[in-house]
Amino acid sequence: MRAAGHSVTREEKNGSDGASPSLFFARPALLWSNCAGAGGDPQAMQTELLKVSNLQSATVVELFLPDDLDSAEFDRLNEGLAAIFTDQPNARWILDLTEVEYMGSAALGLMVNIRHRVKTMEGRLALCHMSTKLHQIFKACCLERLFTITRTRDDAVKAMR
Repeated sequence: MRAAGHSVTREEKNGSDGASPSLFFARPALLWSNCAGAGGDPQAMQTELLKVSNLQSATVVELFLPDDLDSAEFDRLNEGLAAIFTDQPNARWILDLTEVEYMGSAALGLMVNIRHRVKTMEGRLALCHMSTKLHQIFKACCLERLFTITRTRDDAVKAMR
């Protein structure tokens, strides 16, 4: 079980063992992705993909998905979210989508998988701060029927009582 305030991060290992990029848990609650940056500076190359925090009785997962998330980054995001949403029966979850403008089919499928994982553990899930564009995508795919969608985090907490 992962405590809120911990996260999955991605870091390129530069050791002599030739290890590939790995996931590990650290503070603060962020999942990082390598992106093109100026001069190869590792700090300039990292983009935050998610942040985990607590709000009252719920765990908030704030997503920061770029429109052009590549397959390797998506796989790592999928693994990180799977780790966060594991073994927490009866938990209350809020997915904050403030920074998400677009989701392709893979990301939409990931959302359905998260919903299934939460329901299997008899938890509750609400989405909040969804942009108009993203809400239209959810409607076009008939996904608004599957999710509790609210305007704010506080509304999401109230909807899960």
